[in-house]
Amino acid sequence: MSENVNHPSHYQMGGVEVIDAIEAWGFGEGFNRGDAIKYIARAGRKNPETEIEDLEKALWYISREIKRLKKRRMSMSIRKGSKGDDVKAVQRRLKELGFLSGSVDGDFGSITEKAVKAFQKASGLTADGIVGSKTLAALGVDLAKTQSADDDHVHGTARTMDWWTSDIQKIFAVGVVATITDVDTGISWKEKRFAGKNHADIQPLTKADTAKLKKVYGHWSWKRRAVFVTINGENYAASIHGMPHGGSNLNNNFPGHHCCHFLNSRTHGSNKVDANHQKMVAKAAKAKL
Repeated sequence: MSENVNHPSHYQMGGVEVIDAIEAWGFGEGFNRGDAIKYIARAGRKNPETEIEDLEKALWYISREIKRLKKRRMSMSIRKGSKGDDVKAVQRRLKELGFLSGSVDGDFGSITEKAVKAFQKASGLTADGIVGSKTLAALGVDLAKTQSADDDHVHGTARTMDWWTSDIQKIFAVGVVATITDVDTGISWKEKRFAGKNHADIQPLTKADTAKLKKVYGHWSWKRRAVFVTINGENYAASIHGMPHGGSNLNNNFPGHHCCHFLNSRTHGSNKVDANHQKMVAKAAKAKL
């Protein structure tokens, strides 16, 4: 992008860019949006030769405004009385970790406040019931990537995480609920990590989730499938099979649990890397949904 669009020299004063000063003084919202509208309106009209440049300028101000709003959103605390998707994201994570017994409804009431205090105390934080930046970080919740609790549709690509050398075992810890998306069909459902040392033993969260898993397979099968495992808005490349076996602790119409493998994870029986699972992990890593 040209210097006429991105940080033009004629808007620099004593080493300080005018836009930075405007935002620091609290005038950013109207300024960014107003200039975006101005450049869109004049594109191709004031000077046909600068139509693309004017649209690039509008895009620059829109991007600046989005970044400003995300920064403000991250600095805001969530507390009793708060409502919305941010509250749902916090409630969902508290429920995954076993601190919240109530519903994920987006309403920060007394039950959620009590759960937050319990989590804060367990995490060595000030137990004030207010979800600020430190509590969000401890929860592993990134509000900039918050998805609606009712939206299982997954987009983008997936990260490859080594089972032994990355943080995936902590991210997908026992008790954590993830969205599983089959790469070939695009069907998504929820699964909870049940157990597992060499890989993740998982089970569909509800009867409805079991029905979606069975829709993917048609019938229970050991066939490996490439999947995205999505936790707090991050996609991870993985592989599953669809054969229930062993123990279970959910009333979900799935008679047992099944296996979820990541890069270099191993089977429990032979303690060996399963080549077919690894092929599916590689397939997931190359996929884009």
